[in-house]
Amino acid sequence: MTCNQFIAEIKNTIVFLKKLNGKRTLWKARRIRKILKLRKTQLALLLDLLELEDSEFSQLWNRNMDLLKGENLQFNVTRNDSHIVSGHPTKLSGQIDKHGKINAKPAGGAFPFMGKRTFPKVYAGKIDGIGQFFLRSESNGMSLFGRVLPKNYMGSIQSNGAIEMRISQKKNEMWQFSNIGQLVCNPFGNDTDRRNEFLNNKDLMMRKAALRLAFIEKELSN
Repeated sequence: MTCNQFIAEIKNTIVFLKKLNGKRTLWKARRIRKILKLRKTQLALLLDLLELEDSEFSQLWNRNMDLLKGENLQFNVTRNDSHIVSGHPTKLSGQIDKHGKINAKPAGGAFPFMGKRTFPKVYAGKIDGIGQFFLRSESNGMSLFGRVLPKNYMGSIQSNGAIEMRISQKKNEMWQFSNIGQLVCNPFGNDTDRRNEFLNNKDLMMRKAALRLAFIEKELSN
């Protein structure tokens, strides 16, 4: 897509968001879901646009991708969710928080009731320059006795944003219905300089995105 095509798509999201914000007839939960989805799409378009037209933004983005690169990263299950019907999540999403940690949570989709003995052996996906990511279960295991609750995964992040993590520790449960509720990883380890540089770069890019959006909104209103 060209810059003009990205701008046109961003203008469409602005128009749709205004309509949704003024449309009170929709159920509140449904309207909020639509607004959040549109805002996510809008941000993705803004980031792609800035990569094309802003060389400083592109440098910051590429630098952050390099800063994320790492091997032997430990993803710990820090929260379990109990669910009698469904199994472990097949999809995870999230972002790097203000402390520089990856927080991954279920993103819709889970092994069905008949698959409650199934557990994800490998999650894989992509992370971007501001720390947003999406992962899918790529390889699954089966427990013959009881259920398997993963405790942690070991993984890596490549400079192109590819993430892969494989189960490292697990435990068996006979009568529990615990599923993965959250995974946390510190991709920077004890390197505070690398973490701070990533977070500062992220803040700069988000400010650029906000300013670019404001300019497009002003242009649309004229």
